[in-house]
Amino acid sequence: MISSQPRSTFWLIVRHEARIMFRDGTLPLVAAVLALMVGCGLFVGLAQASLRDRMLVDVVKHERETQTENRQTLNSVLAGKEALVPFSNPANPAALAGTLAGRHATLPNAALAALSVGQSDLMPNYYRITYLSKVQFMYDTEIENPWNLLSGHFDLSFVIVFVLPLLVIALAYNLLSAEREQGTLRMLCSQPISVVTILGGKVFVRLLAVLAVTIPLPLAVLLLIRPEARGAEQVMLMLSWSMLVGSYALFWFVLAVLVNAAGRSSSANALIMAAIWTVLVLILPVALNLVVNVVSPAPSRTELASRTRVVTADALLE
Repeated sequence: MISSQPRSTFWLIVRHEARIMFRDGTLPLVAAVLALMVGCGLFVGLAQASLRDRMLVDVVKHERETQTENRQTLNSVLAGKEALVPFSNPANPAALAGTLAGRHATLPNAALAALSVGQSDLMPNYYRITYLSKVQFMYDTEIENPWNLLSGHFDLSFVIVFVLPLLVIALAYNLLSAEREQGTLRMLCSQPISVVTILGGKVFVRLLAVLAVTIPLPLAVLLLIRPEARGAEQVMLMLSWSMLVGSYALFWFVLAVLVNAAGRSSSANALIMAAIWTVLVLILPVALNLVVNVVSPAPSRTELASRTRVVTADALLE
């Protein structure tokens, strides 16, 4: 009976908090905004994954057609019917390996690629293999808006990393401060109930609402639209992804609890949580990137091209 009392009190707080948040419209509004963001991010991810799938199909098709065309041209040249310049002659090994029929190395999309598009454009999933210089690598990749390549697409990972903490802050910045400002915290503490139980019930309602939108929706869409995501290995990856998202959301709720425990006002809590979000999500990654660039700067592609040309010219003169 003693052990069941805290549990019953906890669920009483959960039901009471859920009713309050539904009636004032906070929980439905946050859930709707989060569902809209998750839907948009997932739509972009699925569109990009489908685009890259079609790209691979087109690359393979183009390679097959090019090989057929080269074979026909080669038969015509060997039969003496056509006279071609050396760089267009498939009988010339240099021309065939350089510009006419280089094979493509391809990297198929993973089944869960739609969950995180990110900066995948910086690593094209196909590359044409030829005997040409490495300088050609600079001009042989996909071309897209440089800002998109730098910042990545608005995908589901962007929503979880950047938007989800903001919604958690909107739900949890006044977990205790609102009760204190309304004068109900002392009344609650006068009952046989601990502050930990109060906070646990409040956090449980909010965390459940956030995860109920963030995790099942994208996984259900993936399982419905992409059959390759239904394998046992992919299901395990989905479970790992779900645990990661849940841990990330729980981290921000724990931060909100710690901020509320300091006893400040709701407005002060909101400002502190916004400042923490700015530091952890925006400033810290940029600062780490700057530190890495200072400690181990990336080589200049222009310098690479210049040195390659110099080495090639020196080799030709020897």
